[in-house]
Amino acid sequence: MCPFAPHLAAALETSVRPEALGSVSGHPGQRDAVLALPAEASRVRLVRQFTAAVVGHWEVSQDEREAAVLIADELAANAAQHGRGEMTLSLTRHTDTLHIEVSDHGEPCVPDPRRADPDEHGRGIAIVEVLATRVEVQQDACGCRVRAVLGVTARPRREPRAG
Repeated sequence: MCPFAPHLAAALETSVRPEALGSVSGHPGQRDAVLALPAEASRVRLVRQFTAAVVGHWEVSQDEREAAVLIADELAANAAQHGRGEMTLSLTRHTDTLHIEVSDHGEPCVPDPRRADPDEHGRGIAIVEVLATRVEVQQDACGCRVRAVLGVTARPRREPRAG
């Protein structure tokens, strides 16, 4: 089970499937974490909490962690507002980059025109573009996937302790 599952289960205040709480894995030089949730505005805070916990575990600097959390928040909020029924957050840490991807999928949502106030919405992707070194958007009949690449400080190699 994901090391962050108890934190997220408490945040949800409900029982959920363990596979929905997220998973963390990795290859040499790369780490991955995935979180799948309903695409609902009330679940965006879980995306923020998961991102902060995972990126903090990956020893990313405070400034980079805050940028990653803001990017994940904006992408998840867009998926919850404009996307389909489900959203998935994927985090991938390479040596000097962090890939933050949010995709939505499932049944299409009916847009609520009352939520389309241009003074209050529509700046999320612009914020992401300022923070990220690269942003990619792919949309098809199944949903939308947005990936932001954030430059991060390479982790220093830890020297083995003298015995």
